[in-house]
Amino acid sequence: MKRVCLIAGLAVTLAGCANNNETAKSISTPQTLQNLSVAPNTTAPATSDQTSASTEQTTNDSSNASDTQTESGTEKTFSTKNEIAVRLLNQAVHSGLFQVRWVGCDAAYGNDHAFLDGLKLPEGVWYFAATNAKEQVFPEYPQMSYPETKRGRPRKHPILSTKPVSVREIAEDSSVPWESVVLAEGAKGPIVAERKYMRCYSCRKDGNRSYVKPGPEIWLYLRKYADGEIKYFVSNAPGSLAVQELDRAATLRWPIEQCFEECKSNLGMGHYECRSYQGWKRHMLFVMIAHLFTIYIREIFKKKKLH
Repeated sequence: MKRVCLIAGLAVTLAGCANNNETAKSISTPQTLQNLSVAPNTTAPATSDQTSASTEQTTNDSSNASDTQTESGTEKTFSTKNEIAVRLLNQAVHSGLFQVRWVGCDAAYGNDHAFLDGLKLPEGVWYFAATNAKEQVFPEYPQMSYPETKRGRPRKHPILSTKPVSVREIAEDSSVPWESVVLAEGAKGPIVAERKYMRCYSCRKDGNRSYVKPGPEIWLYLRKYADGEIKYFVSNAPGSLAVQELDRAATLRWPIEQCFEECKSNLGMGHYECRSYQGWKRHMLFVMIAHLFTIYIREIFKKKKLH
């Protein structure tokens, strides 16, 4: 049984074209697509056991336009890169062409709550999003009350029993200890890191006001590197999910970076001089197809060497 697999930085673009042609359906490989990633400075992985499709942020300004159907025909309307990304990802995961488990993104998208809340993911598909140290969460769900006011208008927002804390404070909190674990087996040996994790509640702003309120329950995952740098991640995966699955999700970024490196160094991903979004999309599409072809040939030669 053939499984559709896209080894590319902008594979979701190919999924977006699938409604108009059979290109996406005709590209197959024994690998399985398990992760759709949005990574402005990195790209989708091409490994023997897992593959990611990601949306690259390095686009020209004309990519911030989308087509809308009107009575007078097709016209261009402005969309930000994050709005384009969430639209393409939603289309990809609901197209039925991919076997997806994780949607990963870096902090450029993970800090955008509108992007995370706009992901319409089916059951069994979750996001694992990087965020920055200033991101706020509620360690416990706060109690909300409306105290009586003797004068003036009644209070619009409730008073919260506890205030949110930044994820940096949690990283510095000694009551939540760091654990040393082997996240995965890398090309140069085991990937050892320190990590801490906890269930908490996301923090959402009420419109454009500074008032914040508790959002959905999420995982907070912190990873400390050998040089002391700490990376922060949030995920909407269920609380029953084993932490080992979060460890695996934390390692999916490396093959994404490897894919971008190969496409930029060997296949001319950045060698485009186009003035339209359609032209840019076609260039990226051909780069992705070329990368898929080279990976497929690489796998064939690996099998021949084994025999």
